Amino acid sequence: MTIPMPETISKIWENLEFPKEFNGLEIDLSKISFFKVSDGWLDQRINNLIHEIDVIIAATERNSKNAKVKCHRYLPSLVKLSKSQRKAINEWLFEYRSFIKAD
Repeated sequence: MTIPMPETISKIWENLEFPKEFNGLEIDLSKISFFKVSDGWLDQRINNLIHEIDVIIAATERNSKNAKVKCHRYLPSLVKLSKSQRKAINEWLFEYRSFIKAD
């Protein structure tokens, strides 16, 4: 089950600058490893994701590009977005967080 990303959010992502150190993402799906994980492992990853979402929301609300997030390359361009665009992303993140928190 997935939460569809609204078109407005997709358009906002297009405004984010792609980090200069990447030329693009080339992923050979045949080289991806698949493995089974325990419920505890999955719970920890979900909790980490919820934490990252909370940090991103707080950073965009404070207009801070110096927050400690794992995806720090995008944060400087994220806070450059207009207030209404940041609000739209935060609303989607709130919804996504609620979705992944619901058990």
